[in-house]
Amino acid sequence: MTVDGKAVADVTKVPFEYTIPASDLKEGVMKIKLAVEDDGGNTATDEISVAIQDQSEAPVCKITAPAHGDELNAFGPFTIKGEGEAVSGEISKVALKINDDVIPDVTALPFEYTVPAATYPVDTYVIILEVENSRGLVAKDMVTVTLVDKNAAPVCSIDEPADGASFEPTDAIVVKGTGSDEDGTIAKAVLKINDKAVESVATVPFEYTLTDEQKEPGNVKISLEVTDNYGKTATDEVTVVILGQFREFTDTRDGKTYKTVKIGEQIWFAENCAYLPQVMKPSEYSAETPCYYVYDYDGNDVAAAKATENYRNEGVLYNWPAAGGNMDSKNDAIPSGIQGPCPDGWHVPSEAEWEILYKYVRDRIPENESAIYWDGSTVYNVSGHLRANVWPIKEDPDFPQLTKGGMDTYGFAIRPSGCLLGKNGFYYGPGEVGSNVSFWTPHYDGVTYPSSPGGVTTGVSNYKYEPDFGRGTSCDRAYPVRCLQN
Repeated sequence: MTVDGKAVADVTKVPFEYTIPASDLKEGVMKIKLAVEDDGGNTATDEISVAIQDQSEAPVCKITAPAHGDELNAFGPFTIKGEGEAVSGEISKVALKINDDVIPDVTALPFEYTVPAATYPVDTYVIILEVENSRGLVAKDMVTVTLVDKNAAPVCSIDEPADGASFEPTDAIVVKGTGSDEDGTIAKAVLKINDKAVESVATVPFEYTLTDEQKEPGNVKISLEVTDNYGKTATDEVTVVILGQFREFTDTRDGKTYKTVKIGEQIWFAENCAYLPQVMKPSEYSAETPCYYVYDYDGNDVAAAKATENYRNEGVLYNWPAAGGNMDSKNDAIPSGIQGPCPDGWHVPSEAEWEILYKYVRDRIPENESAIYWDGSTVYNVSGHLRANVWPIKEDPDFPQLTKGGMDTYGFAIRPSGCLLGKNGFYYGPGEVGSNVSFWTPHYDGVTYPSSPGGVTTGVSNYKYEPDFGRGTSCDRAYPVRCLQN
């Protein structure tokens, strides 16, 4: 037998049955011829023509996930699934593409392929599946998806210290920070103190203690930024106040702002109290009723009194009742417990509290600046270190430090603010050759001078090194008041 003139070696006798391989089939007319011969040499032939047509079918394929038009998270993994069949023949080739990128891991059907997170940026993409069968026929499917930013931003917080908190420079200030990311991880954390990064902090949570260099008086900005593993950030920020030697306080009663100063562990008004609910003429004095005066002002108009230079510079002069004088107050009380004319949170200092101030200053004066007093005691120029530099100079060869005048070493700025000596009027004030100034304490002393009991004052002068205390002072006199923080 021959097929299109080609002998079929497998056919040698009749009857027979022979299958022509599909690979030998070509579209067109095929001629099949059979020749037989008997043992006598006689022959016979038969021949047929067969029309060959290609009836192979193309393969089928489908992308089953994701769906056409899906929006997928660019910062999360997503899965592509595909299936199909050859229909005719066998699957000989499978190709999966995302735009023009061929995915080499996909070579057979069915398949499931996971695209790692953040492999492709936010954009629109065409996913193409192409399969070919052994007949050379091809099928194709495609879907269009959009990768969008569905990444949740991280969160972070500076848990300590609180925003607006105030600290002394000696305080240990511990910064505590936390952060998290609901759909990823925190890859980086940056802590900054006044915009300068802290190299030792790189992750959250953390605790960090500010250094002395980072606690300069004033505002300190503390900021935290965290970045997740896909590049999104979150920030938090607080500002704290490092208290310096000098501060300010505003009295809510009248809106007046005072300069304050920290000396040792005490915080004082650095100027005289100026609360003036009413004002008296110098001729209007009393030992029982609270009285308020402004040095050298002779009137009862509060606004006019406040407009004077002496009010602005020297504050108010108070008689003992107005200064918070209290018969039951204790000179060794810390705090005194007497608010007097001072605002809330402040009080008229006791004798013991003044002594704390004086001792703090005295302990810091060098021994070579001391002198010997007439009674043989060693004295130090505490007065000079507390007085403002507006005092007249007093010279005394036994006390050479007096020639330095008011040095105002600590910003306490005691001025010659004057006083009211009852019926004798104003004395020792600015513009005069003032030599001393006294401040009321809230105490009453009827023991030291039984025949002349009265209030207790403390004062400084330009002719003595050490401050002193006056006892049995007439309560109708008016002196300034310094307020001490509770």
